[in-house]
Amino acid sequence: MSSFRKRLVVGLDIGQAAVKAVALTMQGKQLVLAGSGSLDTRGEGILGESELHGSIAAWVEQMGWAKEDLIIGLPQYLTTTQVSDFPAGDPAGLEEMVAFETRQLGGLSEHSLIHDYHVMAPKFGRKNPVLIGICRDSAVRETTDTLTSAGLRLAGLNMSGTAIAAAFFHLHPEAVPVEQPILLLDIGAENSTALIVAGGQILFVGSLLFGGNKVTQALARQLNRPEREVEKLKLECRLNPTDTESPLVQTARQLETELRTAVEHWRAQERPELANKMFAKVWLCGGGAKLIGLDEFLARTYGCAAEVFGPVLGDGRPPDPASVTAYGLALQGLRQAHVVISLCPPEIRWVRQRERRFGYLAAAMAALGLLLAGLMVQYYQRLGTEHAWIEKQMEELQRCQGIIPGLTDATAGIRHCERMLIPFVEKGNRAHRFLETIQALRDARGAGDWFIYLADETSYETGDGKPAPVQPSASKPSMGGLGGRPASLGDTVPPPTFGNATLVDDIPQSYSLIAAGYTPYLTEKPYEPVREIVKKLNASDLFGGVDLLPETERAGREDIFEPWLALFKTQPEKKYKAFTFRMPFAQVDVNPPQKAE
Repeated sequence: MSSFRKRLVVGLDIGQAAVKAVALTMQGKQLVLAGSGSLDTRGEGILGESELHGSIAAWVEQMGWAKEDLIIGLPQYLTTTQVSDFPAGDPAGLEEMVAFETRQLGGLSEHSLIHDYHVMAPKFGRKNPVLIGICRDSAVRETTDTLTSAGLRLAGLNMSGTAIAAAFFHLHPEAVPVEQPILLLDIGAENSTALIVAGGQILFVGSLLFGGNKVTQALARQLNRPEREVEKLKLECRLNPTDTESPLVQTARQLETELRTAVEHWRAQERPELANKMFAKVWLCGGGAKLIGLDEFLARTYGCAAEVFGPVLGDGRPPDPASVTAYGLALQGLRQAHVVISLCPPEIRWVRQRERRFGYLAAAMAALGLLLAGLMVQYYQRLGTEHAWIEKQMEELQRCQGIIPGLTDATAGIRHCERMLIPFVEKGNRAHRFLETIQALRDARGAGDWFIYLADETSYETGDGKPAPVQPSASKPSMGGLGGRPASLGDTVPPPTFGNATLVDDIPQSYSLIAAGYTPYLTEKPYEPVREIVKKLNASDLFGGVDLLPETERAGREDIFEPWLALFKTQPEKKYKAFTFRMPFAQVDVNPPQKAE
């Protein structure tokens, strides 16, 4: 597909009985219908998912859309929607809160989830309402794999429920500011989708088990004829709400029952501003909405007007309610929809975005080539000037080379002085470090928590509560300076020696502390109090990377807990959880000394 021609997007609604497609493009700021079509999968006798997708791919190529972006609808019964109200904040924080809410909605499910969300305007008592769409990652991956394997150029995988709302708001913009609830009902062959919208916002999306096939089956039983023949006669039949014995009315009552359950579920969780309001209107779409008299039946049920809606797919043609989902998907693909929630894997969206921008990349590469040619010519002209400047710099470097030995000696002296300061800095700040740590432990502990042990890591490893002795380094007697004095000619007494000297670099430095303690044992969340302490310690400026000490490093220091275990045996009714932390300092007083070269 050329990246410089107008982008065309095809919305593809894969239903149980037919595949509906609507192609849209933009001419300036005007939306233009580029084509539409329908594939009767039931009439073609297509069996199996692989055969279905193969037939769709062949049909899409026949329609001339094989290289266009396809936005495919994900059945509503595979997805979950939720309207959540979050505190106002920055977008990055909102994304984290939505991800947490997604995990909460997933509950104890072992399946990973993929989600997307749409931020709505504050309204109906909600300060920061967000519409969240969720689906199992395995279901999304399986769908995308089968579609792409069939040769379909997938550019988006959107929720069919939000596509219905997108089409409705685009076809009936006068309904967007209406703040009284509106019921949208899409009736498919095997199932239906119910939406409740108000003020341009989606408040509820639910999947119903009722489908148009139930009407076909009821007529087939009454007429004693095959369902294939009755399918064609169904569109000529009329549902009379007053004929209570009619199989159409009895079937419609099944739809009424499911709708009532869905509406009651919405009202139970909706805010009081909307929960008790009557519906302003009922709008019908989908192939099942073509049943004559169904709108009148629902109008009687809910005491409001009911109407069938759909896009006009050609001059002189009536609105087609069966193509509403496909129309909404195409709108979402062009970013012309009121609501867009895509569950397409990020890698597919990234590939399609690269393909759309490839033309711009080619043009940029050509311009870059011309620019590089000009720069090469300019660079060649500058070579002579730069050569003379380099020769001058080389002379300067040769003069500087004579200064290097002096700088080396000065650096060695600085390093020597720095190492001599290590004992003063390390020992002088140790008490202050311990006091700050005690303060931080006091601030981090919760109710019922207490600490029984605090030591530097070296003391913890030795197990005696005292710093490990510094191992002296063997050194030869000094022949001058502080190490001794040279023997004078004729002396009868040998010069004094200092034995083994301790090198400054061997003095142990404290980079972390070890703390141990107890917290009340919680049966359901035994580690939760410990996590809270770690979280608070890491939030302080004193530590960084506080964590539990591994089991292998705790072995051998059972003596820390022995007095307390003896105490606990006298109080068997109380349960406590022991913990041992390693608390690395966020900043150290002395950086590890560098060895002189």
